[in-house]
Amino acid sequence: MIAPRFVDVHSHVVPSGDDGAVSVEEGLELCRAAANAGTRVLFATPHMHEPLDSFPWTPEREQRYEEAFAAMQPTAERMGLDLRRGREVYPTEALHGALDGLRLDGTSAVLVEFPGSWLDVDDAVGLTWASESTPKGSSRCSPIRSGVPPLPPTPHPPVGLPNVGGRCA
Repeated sequence: MIAPRFVDVHSHVVPSGDDGAVSVEEGLELCRAAANAGTRVLFATPHMHEPLDSFPWTPEREQRYEEAFAAMQPTAERMGLDLRRGREVYPTEALHGALDGLRLDGTSAVLVEFPGSWLDVDDAVGLTWASESTPKGSSRCSPIRSGVPPLPPTPHPPVGLPNVGGRCA
C-alpha cells in the first residue's frame, strides 16, 4: 500500500510570533506529524496582518521566521517533507505592493486570509475581491485554481489539490 500524499497550503509550523508554533522543536514535531499523516509538501504560512491587527508582519517577525525556517527545512527534508515558504496574507496587505514576495513558493498562488466575523469589517467579500487589483497588474490567485507544483510520479493519483490549468482565472 502506498501512503497518501497531501499538499498542505496552510500551516503555522515555523515560529514567527503569531498563533502557531512557538519554537523550532515544536514546529518540527508538527512537521513530523504531518509527514506521518501523508503530507509531502507543507507550506509554512505565518499570518501577515495589517499594522494595527493581531499579527502585523514586521522586520522582527520576518527575521524570526527566516531563521527558524532555515533551521527546520533540512530536518523536514529528512522526514520526507518538502517544507516551503508562504504567507497567509490579509487582503489589505496584498494591496500595498507586488505579490511576488507573498506567493506560495514554487507557485503563482497567494494564500489570502478571508476576513472573518471576528473582525470589524463592513464588507469582507468586497475587501477580499479588492485585492485582485494590485500594483504591477498582479492578481489574486487561489491555490486550487492555480494548481501546485506536481508531486513526483506515483502509481496511484496523489490525494490533495487538483491542478486545473496552472494559472489564475
